[in-house]
Amino acid sequence: MFLRPVTPIDETRYLTVAWEMFLSKDVWVLTLNGQPYFDKPPLLFWLINVGWSVFGVNDLWPRLLTASFGLGVVILTGRCASVLLPERPFVPVVAAVAITSLPIWLLFTGAVMFDVPLTMFCLAATYFMILAQRDGKSACWLLAGVMLGLAVLTKGPVAFVHVIPLALLMPWVRPIHSRSRWYFGILVSVAIAIALVVPWLVIAAQKIGGGPFLEALLHDQTLDRIVKTTHHLRPPWFYLWVLPVLLLPWIAMPVVWRGVSGFASSPSGGPLLRLLIAWVIPPVLLFSAFRGKQVHYLLPLLPAIAIGIAAALDFELSTLRKTPKEIATRTLTVMSGLLVITYVVIVPIYRDRYDTTAVSTAIKDLQDRGVAVGHIGRYHGQFQFVGRLGTSLEVIRAESSWQKFMKDHPDGVVVVYSRSDSISRLGRDPVATHRYRSQQVSLWPVSAVLRRSYDDLVNL
Repeated sequence: MFLRPVTPIDETRYLTVAWEMFLSKDVWVLTLNGQPYFDKPPLLFWLINVGWSVFGVNDLWPRLLTASFGLGVVILTGRCASVLLPERPFVPVVAAVAITSLPIWLLFTGAVMFDVPLTMFCLAATYFMILAQRDGKSACWLLAGVMLGLAVLTKGPVAFVHVIPLALLMPWVRPIHSRSRWYFGILVSVAIAIALVVPWLVIAAQKIGGGPFLEALLHDQTLDRIVKTTHHLRPPWFYLWVLPVLLLPWIAMPVVWRGVSGFASSPSGGPLLRLLIAWVIPPVLLFSAFRGKQVHYLLPLLPAIAIGIAAALDFELSTLRKTPKEIATRTLTVMSGLLVITYVVIVPIYRDRYDTTAVSTAIKDLQDRGVAVGHIGRYHGQFQFVGRLGTSLEVIRAESSWQKFMKDHPDGVVVVYSRSDSISRLGRDPVATHRYRSQQVSLWPVSAVLRRSYDDLVNL
């Protein structure tokens, strides 16, 4: 967290949404560069603003917030393991260590994104469902519904994909006192989850304008992303080769595979294996059927896989001198050390390409002097939070809007992206310039690019 800057475009975009909420004091309508933002629900932005109201605006609190959710996942993973395998005292701590040592978990725990908080709330909902299966208490369904509702408020209906399949398959996995009561409990939990989300939907829809908001949120950002999206397109088999890579180094350890084989044939192994299959396989199949696919969509499945790894290790090594705890702790130490070394090696390159501070500060200085700043092409909010901008950028996405900006702001400045070797084609020095991912981002006075068309500037 301390070695790297907040990363465009995801982290900077989400922090910009939280920053604009902080400026507007409107906790119901999310905005990005002053325009309504429909992509995500508000819970993470609310929590970021709670911290900022206490500690002041900074980028450390949001990172510590998501890292705290990561710690909650580690603890809950151990708790789930202890409920599922109470006769094996080593499994909970090994499961907690196993998930922590996965490289993808180490990478995302401090990232200002939604997947780690989503993982914690989905895992908490699953934990209470497991308790409901074990104890048959109605209160467990109420708590599962609250956790599921918080998961939906974190990242939307995708939370149901991670929780509901296991709930529906539980009678196949483990003995249930009453199937009708069980499925009624699922309905109660879903109803509670929806009830937690509805107030935000209603208030935000009233403030924005009802129909367009609900259509954008429920259709464009949910159903459309499943069947028609053009973002993050991957083949249906994408997760089949990604998941094994995510599970390194554990998947490459023969001791784990020997343990899986032995544990699956043991009396306590069969029910656990069925539960883990019902927990992991349906979401993977559903995500594989969706058009848009990202690696971090699988994060909520890692606790189940970590429990399986821990159970396999414990079974295989229980008769040997070394405990599974020792092997797991050593693996965690090695993987954490490798990650730190990797960060130290790549951080100069990373800062050179992903730190937007210089350009963001230059934009802030221009705005403070009353200079209008436009942005050529789509804008993801990468400068708003980093520069603590109080004014939105004017986004220019067509020749007509470019002509209007030049006419209205002859002394203005525009943000332009280009290949590093194309800046000289404009014939002057920019106000500011810096590397930006694989490109160069520069601030140009309107007078310097007056004779360039919108298409020229987009294709520099």
